[in-house]
Amino acid sequence: MATVLQQDRGLCERIARSRNWRVESIVELAHEPSLGWQDGKLAFLYESGVKLRWREDGERVIKWAFGEPWLWRGGLLWNRSTAYICEGETDAISVIDAGVEKDGETVVVAIPSATTFKHEWAVLFKDKEVILALDCDAAGLAATTKIAGLLRPVVDSLKQLDWGGLQNAS
Repeated sequence: MATVLQQDRGLCERIARSRNWRVESIVELAHEPSLGWQDGKLAFLYESGVKLRWREDGERVIKWAFGEPWLWRGGLLWNRSTAYICEGETDAISVIDAGVEKDGETVVVAIPSATTFKHEWAVLFKDKEVILALDCDAAGLAATTKIAGLLRPVVDSLKQLDWGGLQNAS
């Protein structure tokens, strides 16, 4: 799946253009590999499986091809001091695209949905600076509250991105 993007710069350019992402971000994610392409569908490659996203009859479709929900790019947490947690892979790619990982100390991960953050995942963020960057809708706000409660006892610092700046998470 990742090989398709690794070998097809034109496809990477098409995806980047359609999502307003940088082509370089798509290429880098394909080489991790965290991003792929399968039968006309964007493939988010997790350590625990693959989640596909596409449009059908004008509607957005998101389905697990196989595996179980986990943190997208969660395997990159081990050697980073700062982590952004986004709601969904496409939001995470937008944050990556903005350049927050350029310092080499920061990683952007995504929860697979607003309702999916297991309490046992909190330990993965132990002693890290964490920025919650979830959606501002009801589901995102509820997820922010839940995740903040789980992370607060284990992280060094916890902030919430309100899309207008950083503030302390409650």
